Amino acid sequence: MKLLLNAAGVPEVRNSKLVLVDDANGNKEIEVDPVAIYETNGRLFGENKTHREQNETLTASLKKFAGIEDPAAAIEALTKVKSLGTKEAEFATKLEEVRNETTKAMELKFAPFVEKAKTLETTLSGMRRSTAFANSEFVKTKLNIPADMAETHFGGRFVEKEGKLLPTDEKGQPLYSMKNPGTYADFEEGLAIIIDGYSHKASILKGTGASGGGTQGGGGTQNGKPTMRREAFEQLSPVDAAAAVKGGTVIVD
Repeated sequence: MKLLLNAAGVPEVRNSKLVLVDDANGNKEIEVDPVAIYETNGRLFGENKTHREQNETLTASLKKFAGIEDPAAAIEALTKVKSLGTKEAEFATKLEEVRNETTKAMELKFAPFVEKAKTLETTLSGMRRSTAFANSEFVKTKLNIPADMAETHFGGRFVEKEGKLLPTDEKGQPLYSMKNPGTYADFEEGLAIIIDGYSHKASILKGTGASGGGTQGGGGTQNGKPTMRREAFEQLSPVDAAAAVKGGTVIVD
């Protein structure tokens, strides 16, 4: 299942819906509504939370009263277990088995709802990643490969956290912003950092001149290293900024 892209490499939109291609079913085209999926996902999560809370309440109640029709008799029977023999002990074991089976039954009953919510979230996350690559200015202006190919090679380096795509290094650790130290890099800057570390980047990058004087403009030297004023640095593209920092440029105010 993948997004249908038009000639410009942008996801096809019909009736305000994205179009998916089911390549496992004869490339059948399916229109999906991301907003509806998001709303359904939220509703299912809400329902799942309600069901889980009801299950926990019910399970807690069953653990106290499951299989007990006469509370007074049950209390008397449990008291006798301490002093009586094997028969009463077997009854206590059976009672515990009933409690466990009841819990398992409730978990199985609501498992499909949980699985459906997870599937919807996975689909929505994939759509958000595809849209980010399709709309990326970095991909459009810096790469000589289409957005879907860039997603295929580098999409796995982005994970979703709190509704945002977070770039990661090869070990899965978050990439931090070079422009805003102490914060995570956004999609565009993260992609630029990832591409800069790609061993075959020369084969996919358009000519940028990132290694020339432009990456160091705006200053002299400090301790033998080139300097650049912060306002000039902030005007650089993500790939030029990455090249400047990698080259040892010192940012000064």
